[in-house]
Amino acid sequence: VVAVVVLAVTLLAVTRAAAHTRSRSLSQWRRTGDTAEVRLTVSRRDLTALRHFEPSEELRLRAGASACAPANLKEVPTRPGYRAWTWRVRCPAGAGEWSLVSDVLVDAIPAHLHFALIEPDGNERVLDAYSRVVSFGQPQTSRWRWARAGAGHVLSGYDHLVFLLVLAMMVRDRRTLWALVTGFTLGHAASLVLVALGLVRTDSATVEALI
Repeated sequence: VVAVVVLAVTLLAVTRAAAHTRSRSLSQWRRTGDTAEVRLTVSRRDLTALRHFEPSEELRLRAGASACAPANLKEVPTRPGYRAWTWRVRCPAGAGEWSLVSDVLVDAIPAHLHFALIEPDGNERVLDAYSRVVSFGQPQTSRWRWARAGAGHVLSGYDHLVFLLVLAMMVRDRRTLWALVTGFTLGHAASLVLVALGLVRTDSATVEALI
């Protein structure tokens, strides 16, 4: 019976193994006076979740309570597997503090993360389904926010949870269980650090197949 339950959960989790290539997008903002130059990059795979995508409507800028006007939207070349657009935004002079509003993919993919790099300060902000607005003057995303994103990565990846469940079923004492879970956590963290630092490069399709 236990084996049947594990198999059923595993099959349900197969479509969610893409937690290792979590849905995310990136925008870069360069402000000059009352205008900003924008570049948005989105995965082609993520875009298949939408029937239509209008970049300057999904990613907007406000000055106080006033909407800033986008112009000169065009698609530009980028790396394979992605699409990118650039445009210019002009805000009313003296209308108030600038705020970035991101609806990019979050309605179709609730776990989607959008990373906004705002220049000239060079700080990166993170937006998601629960935090869609960020002020240009707001400090860089806090460590707590990154920790919450990491927890969401684990909990939204059912393959992680099934793997830990199988480990738990293989041991009979709590001490061994804690050792296995800790080993999994440390190994997972180490792999993320190595990839983030560019010390290890893997083919995502191969990784997902192994998972």
